[in-house]
Amino acid sequence: MPRTTAALAIAAALVALAGCSASPVLGAASSSTTSAPSSSTSTSTPSATTPSSAQPAAAPSPGARVRSARGLLVKQVGERAGIGTTDSDARAWFTLDAIEVDPACAGTTPPENGHLIALSFTVNTTALLDRSQFWFIRAQHFEVVGPDGITDAHLETSAANGCLPDREELPGSPYAASSNYVGKVVLDSRHAAGMITYRPPVELAGAGWEWAIPAV
Repeated sequence: MPRTTAALAIAAALVALAGCSASPVLGAASSSTTSAPSSSTSTSTPSATTPSSAQPAAAPSPGARVRSARGLLVKQVGERAGIGTTDSDARAWFTLDAIEVDPACAGTTPPENGHLIALSFTVNTTALLDRSQFWFIRAQHFEVVGPDGITDAHLETSAANGCLPDREELPGSPYAASSNYVGKVVLDSRHAAGMITYRPPVELAGAGWEWAIPAV
C-alpha cells in the first residue's frame, strides 16, 4: 500500500507538471494563429485595391453630353448636334462632317491670318424652325482656340470668303424649315491646330459646341 500511494502521488505530480507547461505553448500557438490572418489581411488589401484605384476614368459614352471648360458641348467630327433640348422640340440638326486645314482654293488671295480652315456641314431643319430667327451657319460665329490657349476670333476675311466657288458654300441666308443643306464654311486663322468653337445666337442654341482640329 505505501508503494502504491507513492506511485499515485508521483503520477499526479507529473500530470500537474505537464498541464502547467502545456498552457504557455498553446497560448503561443493561439497567438500566432490569430495574428496571422490579420497580418495577411493587411498585406492583401492594398494589392487588391491599388490596381483599381490606378485605372483611368472610363471614357464617356457616345451619347453623353460632355461640356468643355468653356461650357461648350464637345462633339466629334461626324457626330450630330441639335438646336433644341430634345428630339421632339429640335429646330435643326447639323453635323460637322470634315475639317480641312489649308484646302485648295479657287481664289488666289492668300490667307490674312496664316491658315484657311474649311468646315464641311450637313444641315437638316425641322418644321419647328422659325425663319424669322435668321439662323444660318456663318464664319462670324466661329472661333479657334490654339494649342497655346489663345482664342482667334477674327476669322472672316476676304481670303476665306473667296476660297470656294459659291456652289460649294453653305447658303448665306437664313435656312428654311423642313429643309436640307450641304456645304462649307471657310475660316481664316493663325492656328492650324486646336479647337473649333461655334456659338450661334443664344436664343437659338444656348452654350454652343466645339470640335478638335484633327492632327495632320
